[in-house]
Amino acid sequence: MTWVKYFSALLMCICAGCSSTRHNDGPDPTPSYDMVKRAITVDADISDWQGVTANRVDGPEHLWFGQDMTPEKWKGNADHSYQWRAAWSGNKLYFLFEVTDDIVVDPAQQPNSFLNDCIEILLDPRNQGGPRFDEEDGKKTLHGYEMHFLPSEGQLVFVDDALSPMYPMTNPQTDLFHEKWAGETAVRKTGTGYVMEIAFAIPGVELKPGLVMGMEIGIGDDDGQGRKSLQTWTGKQVDFWLTMDHYGKVTLID
Repeated sequence: MTWVKYFSALLMCICAGCSSTRHNDGPDPTPSYDMVKRAITVDADISDWQGVTANRVDGPEHLWFGQDMTPEKWKGNADHSYQWRAAWSGNKLYFLFEVTDDIVVDPAQQPNSFLNDCIEILLDPRNQGGPRFDEEDGKKTLHGYEMHFLPSEGQLVFVDDALSPMYPMTNPQTDLFHEKWAGETAVRKTGTGYVMEIAFAIPGVELKPGLVMGMEIGIGDDDGQGRKSLQTWTGKQVDFWLTMDHYGKVTLID
């Protein structure tokens, strides 16, 4: 993020009366998170998550700019912010997202998954960094995953962009997620947005204590006119869907 963009967003945030607390001192440090072992039932009930550390993602320093998203379109934390937690059990990862979103568009209206109200989980399961995929002769080989989860009707899921480039809403991968990833989702609308729980097993990856993975988390906000803001965990102004070099680090602990 350029300094001009940051201070423009900060001034707008102050005028809107929202918090501007910096959580990772800007976009440079790489955030990390210990993922605890915990049995979780995927039912959008947050009681299973008591005592699990939450990552708060709010304020202008977490906004990602580009693709027609500009600082003035974000109206403060009450417009769009969130916190997330994660755990693991057996061979599954579990996520809880508590999202503040003043307008949840349901059913989703935009032609691609990421242009709607959408949770994005990007995984570098072997913590190798580098490009998320290689492409040759029109064929894409994935090294990491860009996964999209919609909180709207149908709880559509998109997990493999080698099979479905640009994730059109006409080609969801919800069945693939359930069958190949043993995936589960649950959503509950709240007075200020929504709660979503997600669980899955990464194909070909065995979870065990000490495993380190690269991860980026993002949530996009559409108020009905197309995606207007995107908040990411790292706050880094990079092409995170292309390169895994700037992801945060998560470590599985017992």
